[in-house]
Amino acid sequence: MSGRIVKLEKDIVNYNSNLTQQIGDLAEKEEVDIETLNRKIDNETQRATDREDELEDMINNLGNELGGDIDNLDNKIDGVDDKVDQLADDMNNDLIADAVYNKSDRTIYFKNKNGVTISTVDADDFVIDGMIDSVEWRNRQLVITWNTAAGKQPTTIDGD
Repeated sequence: MSGRIVKLEKDIVNYNSNLTQQIGDLAEKEEVDIETLNRKIDNETQRATDREDELEDMINNLGNELGGDIDNLDNKIDGVDDKVDQLADDMNNDLIADAVYNKSDRTIYFKNKNGVTISTVDADDFVIDGMIDSVEWRNRQLVITWNTAAGKQPTTIDGD
C-alpha cells in the first residue's frame, strides 16, 4: 500500500513539474498576451487541484480499506484469544504441555504431556505465509513469535 502512496506522490510532483514547464514555455512566446497566459494558468491550476483532490480521495479510500483489514485481523486474533481462554481450565489442570504451529496447514496444535493433540486453532484466517516464526506454550501462556520488518516480535496470550 505504501508503494501506491509513493507513486501517487510522484505523480503529483511530476504533474506540478510539467505544469511549471508549460507555463515557462508559454511565457517565452512573444505572441502570448498576459490575459491568455493568466487564463491558461487558472485552467491548469484548477486541473492540478482537481487531480490532487482525486489522489487524496484515493489515499483516503486506501486508508479506510487498510483500517477495515486491521479491524478484521484484530477480531480474528480476539477469536484465538477466546479459544485460549476456553482452554484455561485444561491449562490450570496442567493438561496442556505444549503448543505447536504447523506451517503447512496453518494450525496451532495444543498437546498434552503424552504429545496427543487435545485442541487446535485454525490460524489460516489471520496468518500470511511466513508471518509466524514459532508458537510455544510457556508458563501457562501461548507465545506466538511473529516475523516482522523490525525482527522477531513475540505476542503473549495469557490463559489465566
